[in-house]
Amino acid sequence: MTIVNNTGASILIALLSTLVGTAVSQAEEAKIVMTAIGRVLSLQTGERIGTGFVAGETHNVFMPAHVAIKDTLLFQPHKSLYKFRIAIKYILDEFDLAIYQRTGGEQPVTYPLGNLDRMQPGDPVVYFGWENDSTLNGVATIISAKGQTIHKDEIVDFIDLQGHGIPGYSGGPVFNLQGQVVAMVVQGWDIVPLNSKTPVRVMRAFSVDLLRVLEKNLNSSTRPDTSGRAGKLRLETLIEK
Repeated sequence: MTIVNNTGASILIALLSTLVGTAVSQAEEAKIVMTAIGRVLSLQTGERIGTGFVAGETHNVFMPAHVAIKDTLLFQPHKSLYKFRIAIKYILDEFDLAIYQRTGGEQPVTYPLGNLDRMQPGDPVVYFGWENDSTLNGVATIISAKGQTIHKDEIVDFIDLQGHGIPGYSGGPVFNLQGQVVAMVVQGWDIVPLNSKTPVRVMRAFSVDLLRVLEKNLNSSTRPDTSGRAGKLRLETLIEK
């Protein structure tokens, strides 16, 4: 596991390179930009609500449902003084996923979406989280476990990562070696391995495969078509533009 503070694109490339032992290509480097992860802030007070990131072709902002607020907020990309307003579109409690749409300003940089189904335990990944209000950490590690869990009566794909994290890491994107987002950190806990007295931090991340299904419907006023991939999806909150 490698941890780097206030991570920029060049540091991320170095993290990925240490995992695979070879340099990441320029084409892959071009896909990885640190201006698509940032703070989600209260419009009234400017206080940080949580971590969010921009992903997919629709340039929406995503964050965990358990910290989401049904209100208009601000998104401030990392290493940027610029903020833009975002309005809640969906809160999907079953998947611990909240989706916000930009209501004005310049179109933000976006991360491409990857496919978690193609990844296995042992595969290298990098994830991000806020250590405090000013320090963004990047953590290079591997997938320690992969499976499915029941979250609020819905079956959700997840991966576990042995690494580092505190509550401020919730909402951080998890990248594969192609610079694509494959999961979002939602929780963490400590375990004590057998024959050891030293706790190990485990970070759980939920798959973002659902986003590829949803983003086709995000600009529509109708219920998203999630048949086939999300089965029992129920939209607890649906707020139209």
